[in-house]
Amino acid sequence: EWDMLVAGDYDICVNYWTNDILDPDQKTTFVLGHDANMNYMTRYNNEKVKELVAAARIEMDPAKREQMYTDLQKMAKEDVNWIDLYYSPFINVSRNNIQNFYQNPLGRFFLEDVVKN
Repeated sequence: EWDMLVAGDYDICVNYWTNDILDPDQKTTFVLGHDANMNYMTRYNNEKVKELVAAARIEMDPAKREQMYTDLQKMAKEDVNWIDLYYSPFINVSRNNIQNFYQNPLGRFFLEDVVKN
């Protein structure tokens, strides 16, 4: 129940998460960068990770930023109290006579440019 979840009065739970944008900061900030939303109810709290999350968010050099998020993943793997159980891939099939179909990594697609020959 919601009150138990908000209060942290549970031993185990199952949650669902998916990205809305193509930027690693969204999920990283949401689950590792502790703030008022209790990190999607994970209650994860690590000051070093919090500082790196904040720094990675504003890093302008793509190579440095990528390394920062790689480091965050390694730190989280060693420190977090949850297990990612499932990844839902987006799979579509098409015939050779369908042109201009594109699906982005978030699973979204738009059909206005699709042509059937």
